[in-house]
Amino acid sequence: MNFTAAHWQLASLTLCRSCRTRLSHRTGTPWRALDVTPWDQWCIGVILGVGEPLEQVSVDTHFAWSCAETLPYDLMRWNNPQNTTEKWPGSHDSGAQPGTRDVQIYASVQDGIDATCFTLLNEPYYSAIVANLRAGLPRQQWGLYSTAATELHAWGTGSAWLLHDFGPAPAIGGDMISQDTINRINAQYDGMFGDPATNAYAKLYWQRVAAAVVQVSGGALTPAQAQELQEAHDAVLKIEAALKGA
Repeated sequence: MNFTAAHWQLASLTLCRSCRTRLSHRTGTPWRALDVTPWDQWCIGVILGVGEPLEQVSVDTHFAWSCAETLPYDLMRWNNPQNTTEKWPGSHDSGAQPGTRDVQIYASVQDGIDATCFTLLNEPYYSAIVANLRAGLPRQQWGLYSTAATELHAWGTGSAWLLHDFGPAPAIGGDMISQDTINRINAQYDGMFGDPATNAYAKLYWQRVAAAVVQVSGGALTPAQAQELQEAHDAVLKIEAALKGA
């Protein structure tokens, strides 16, 4: 069974703009850009930086936390969705809480990632939050009166958002395909590019391609579809290798 034009059109519309090359993280490694929003980029960067599982539960927690802090405004208005007050090179005060601990406006998405990770990992107030994030514990199970909840009050958000419904969080791919398929994709890309961010984007790309095929097909991947997807995947790897060697 061959992939139809609709398969690849859907994949290209919903997954990536393949004619554009970006740099991943700060390493200078080229990667084919996923069609991700600035918030997606920020979220994936924080997940990787904190050491959380790259799974939907992590995305949901950061999405809900971002909404609790920033709505009704655009989540990326300050490149700081969770409103950390960590000063950073090039950042400036937002005026949200005037004083020495004002919420910062960061110059770039990457600065927002770095400052958020630094706050969580280096300030001495958030160890229980970090433990929950790294464990992949759903926010609804954190507890409104737990140590993590106390730390959320120290952050300034409070804990009521843990149980609030903010609607579906952005999908990181794979929600329409089997866990076995996700595991195979993840295993293939672990360490492939020598850069965690590039590996993560590669995993997400192929999860989303597989999910797009399932969406068009109306069911699970057939063996023939899986084989053709693998062949396309191998071809793109050759292209990526050529780009890196150029």
